[in-house]
Amino acid sequence: MGKAIPEREGSDPKEVFAFFGLAACHGQVLEQELIIFAVMLHLSGRTRITRDDVQGLFQTFEVRTFGQLLREARSLAAVPSDLEAKLTEALNRRNDLAHRFFARRSEDFMSDTGRVEMIEELRTAALLLDEVDAAVTAIREPLSRKVGVSEELARSELEKMLERALARDAVI
Repeated sequence: MGKAIPEREGSDPKEVFAFFGLAACHGQVLEQELIIFAVMLHLSGRTRITRDDVQGLFQTFEVRTFGQLLREARSLAAVPSDLEAKLTEALNRRNDLAHRFFARRSEDFMSDTGRVEMIEELRTAALLLDEVDAAVTAIREPLSRKVGVSEELARSELEKMLERALARDAVI
C-alpha cells in the first residue's frame, strides 16, 4: 500500500478496531502480493503465456493459506536472508491477527492502558506487514516485467479501478 500508518490518538475501543482493520488490511494486501509473486514465479520460465495460464494459476493460489503461499514462493525463488526473517515474522503476525488477537488480548481490552498497548501492537503489525509487502513487491516487479506486465499496464489497471470507484460516488 505504501501509505503512512497513522499514530494512535487515544484509547477508545473504536480506535482498537480501526487499527485492527488497518493491520488486517495490510495482511491481506501482503497475501495478495504473495499470490501475484507465486504466479509470476510460475510464469517466468515460460516462453508462451495464455490468459488461461494466468487465470488457472491465480485460481490455484487464491485458495492457499498465507503460509502455503510463502512456502511456494520460497520453493521457487531465493529469498534474501534479511527478508526471510521478516516474512516469517509477518506470517506469525498475520496468523495472530486472523486467529488469536482479540482472544489473547481480551483482558487488555477492558482498560485504557491495555487498549493503548493493543493499538501500539496493531500499529507495529501494520508497519511490518506494509514493509514486507513493499520488499516482496520490489522482488516481484522485475518478474512481472519479464512476463510482459509492465508498470504502465499495472498503472492503467489501477486508474481504471479508481475511475470505477469515483463513478460509484457520482451516482450517490
